Amino acid sequence: YAHFRAAQLGAPCLGIPTPVLLSMDAAFLSQWEAAAPTVLYGVPELVAMAARRLHRHSQTAASVGFILLGGGPILPTLPMALLLSVFPRASVWRFYGTAETSFVGHGRPEDLYEPFPTVEVDIRGEGDEGGIGDIWVKSPMTISPEEWVNTGDLGRWAEGGRFQVLGRAARQLVIRGDKHVVEPLEQALMQRFGLARVALLANSQGQVCCLIVGSSVEAWAGGLEPAHGLSLEQVNAACRDHDPGFPGVRRVITLAAKAWPTTPAGKTNFVALQVFLEGRRFLEGANT
Repeated sequence: YAHFRAAQLGAPCLGIPTPVLLSMDAAFLSQWEAAAPTVLYGVPELVAMAARRLHRHSQTAASVGFILLGGGPILPTLPMALLLSVFPRASVWRFYGTAETSFVGHGRPEDLYEPFPTVEVDIRGEGDEGGIGDIWVKSPMTISPEEWVNTGDLGRWAEGGRFQVLGRAARQLVIRGDKHVVEPLEQALMQRFGLARVALLANSQGQVCCLIVGSSVEAWAGGLEPAHGLSLEQVNAACRDHDPGFPGVRRVITLAAKAWPTTPAGKTNFVALQVFLEGRRFLEGANT
């Protein structure tokens, strides 16, 4: 998106590969300063990483006027105060879209999404009665502008024609025939306990497991470990407070930050995390 838009405007685009983002050495910082970027675009996790790296080098980027966050939800751990200190003149926006539908909605980080002009949004299924449903889009930015396209996400309507995106439909947990949306619950757990990462997954036996990365540096030190002082009882109490109908969590597993699988964009790799969960269950079964 960024390279395409820059080419349309005839403006240079400074791509930042993840390895460069992790190091931010003197050569890159000089390149960044010379480029004087005006728009910073990326998934929230990587934009936050850029802010932390620049702050560590005592750098600010006053040239940046807009920060565009897309490609994933804004998590409660996003350091908004740090963003605004590193990018003091920036206006922060988020947008919603998928590869099939391009840009669908936009809003401030604390707001719900408003559809872009000429984009139609429909929430089908239970959403017809104000509940959760599948998000469908008809847009001139799709390959078939006159057809409705399923984004693969779940959402619900709010006031003023705005909408909320709850998460991927494929990530719902199906427990005893009932479907449960997990992303809002994961975000609630992150916010309540100050966790860096949370994933609610079901193993092949249908047991709900909560995988986490603790918030302190000490909790990241050595792979799997008892963690962070967070008990199964605390997790289940928090889940009941947010969603009384959510099934009981059977296990809490803590990973080191470096052991948490991510995609090149910095988002959680849930396929790899599921493989890890099943492998761990198999090994524990073999040991017993």
